[in-house]
Amino acid sequence: LGLRTRPTYPSLNSGGKRSGIMAQTVEPLMVKLGAAVRECGQNFDRLGSFLQGRYGHLEKLQRTRRINHFNNAMPQGYQGAKFIAPSANLIGDVTLDEGCSVWYNAVIRGDRGKVMIGKNCHVLDRAVIRCGILSVRDVKIGNDVVIDSGAVVAPCQIADGAYIGANAVLLEGCKIGPGVVISPGAVVPEFAELLKPGVYGGVPAREGESTILSKEESEALATKKLNLAELAVDHERMNTTTIEQLTHERVVLKDMLETRLNDPNEFHIRPTHVNRAPNVTPTGNVEGGLTF
Repeated sequence: LGLRTRPTYPSLNSGGKRSGIMAQTVEPLMVKLGAAVRECGQNFDRLGSFLQGRYGHLEKLQRTRRINHFNNAMPQGYQGAKFIAPSANLIGDVTLDEGCSVWYNAVIRGDRGKVMIGKNCHVLDRAVIRCGILSVRDVKIGNDVVIDSGAVVAPCQIADGAYIGANAVLLEGCKIGPGVVISPGAVVPEFAELLKPGVYGGVPAREGESTILSKEESEALATKKLNLAELAVDHERMNTTTIEQLTHERVVLKDMLETRLNDPNEFHIRPTHVNRAPNVTPTGNVEGGLTF
């Protein structure tokens, strides 16, 4: 069980029994020797920590790698992506087309097959795209597809313009048609084909049980895709900007604000915009309000 046992010290006589004299002499010496060795080890540890200075007790953590090879396969095309979060993971045979974004804690795993993602696709936070180990192994995703937060995509085919809702699950072998919307939390069963445009929901999501997407909902989805593209650019800029650059930008903004505040022609309070609240004295009396 991994428990420590006390060492035994066999006697030197022919009978194999430990004599009382040997037991009283050798065992105390070994105990003292063990204590001395342990104390020396502790002293060496203190000396090493002292020599390392402030790095003496620095914990070494493994940094998360966004790009990971697997079986001599490396992700491709990620250089043209708008944004790949520092905590996202691209593993193995993954191909990203230009304009894509992979958000925080998302995982795209191409270990047993290929994952091919088209242009301007967005894989949001905590989404998982994985290959399979059965008859269907590859994942094919078209252009302008959004996979919302927490969705799980097994080996399947997703056509252009589809939207996979948050926490939805796409099982192996299913096919999603162009412009199809999978509702949040829906489960698409294995080898299901949802090809007609519409909104599919439920557990499981079945063909023929969809609702037509209204004009307002279509416009909202288009606006969301545009906002995601713009937000991806902002996150990429913030994650690649150094602390020195951020500090310089803040100093410049502070100087601009001070200049505008000190310029009476640039910054002034209009009488119609400000109505000052009544002043309260330390004794609790309310003075009359002053209107500019």
